Amino acid sequence: MELFALQGALKTNRLLDEMWQGFAIRIGGLDLNEHRLDGIDDHFGEVGQRLAGIDGRLDVTGQRLDETDQQLDNVSLALEGMDEWIDDMQTRIAIDNRIAHARTLNSCITQDRAELTSIPLEDGQIPDANQVPATFGQLRMMSRPELTRLIRL
Repeated sequence: MELFALQGALKTNRLLDEMWQGFAIRIGGLDLNEHRLDGIDDHFGEVGQRLAGIDGRLDVTGQRLDETDQQLDNVSLALEGMDEWIDDMQTRIAIDNRIAHARTLNSCITQDRAELTSIPLEDGQIPDANQVPATFGQLRMMSRPELTRLIRL
């Protein structure tokens, strides 16, 4: 019986040794995994630094976009002002062309009965017929005060 008990004790010791060796392998594996976790932590730290750098660059890009947007608003306002100025100039040129055309037609008149072409006013309106002479002869017969009034229209 002692032999049987001794064999049982040996078997138990062998099983305990195997169990401790299994624990040692598992604990060693945990050490290996801990090393891997340290590497992952380091990698996440690098990723965090890169993300912080990207955030900084995004902030700079956002500021540049805001500045560009403001510049575009300023350009748009300037273009609107230029559009208004061009419209005014086109209106002025059209009036000046009508004035020049009427003056050219009137400069060719030599006979008293020839009809005059009314010269548009500065705002482009044609003066009333009772304010201007109808013929060259009527113009020649106007007094100095009448001519002065006509010029000041």
